[in-house]
Amino acid sequence: PYFEKQNAHIKKAYKVGYAACGDETCCVWTGGEGLYDWNKCPHLTFNEDKPDPYSLMTKTTCDAQSGVMVFAEPMKRKEDNPHIQYNSQYGVTTGTTIRMCDPLAEQNAVIGIDGWFGGVKTLVALWVEKKVFSVCQVKTNSALAAVKEMKEICPQKQGGFVTAEAKVRS
Repeated sequence: PYFEKQNAHIKKAYKVGYAACGDETCCVWTGGEGLYDWNKCPHLTFNEDKPDPYSLMTKTTCDAQSGVMVFAEPMKRKEDNPHIQYNSQYGVTTGTTIRMCDPLAEQNAVIGIDGWFGGVKTLVALWVEKKVFSVCQVKTNSALAAVKEMKEICPQKQGGFVTAEAKVRS
């Protein structure tokens, strides 16, 4: 409940500028774990590539100009949250990213996001659901990615990039 109330309060009290940044944030959790105990974290995330692999992970959005965090959502196991808005329609990753852009909706804003968020389906959904522009690295394993065309334009295996513009028909 804390995160939902905080997100609602910030949305009312703060107007995001033209740009935002979305990413994950990990906080080391030294307390207990327990699903229905308010004194404990509902779920610890295991990330073997992090300095402390057990943590409380949140997906966050910050105003790029001020650095103010305008959205935060604690991450849970994928199987624990299919009922959350947009997850059943788009999947957990895209659903999370759409909710992260709630403070930016209908403002002609742009969000910069990294490759975890960057599927073509996600970029299209951000525009369809929130009218948010996005700048990101598109995953080449994305079902809608034009991988063949990207390889023709930029044959480098690593370190290369392609700039693309897409028109979304709604």
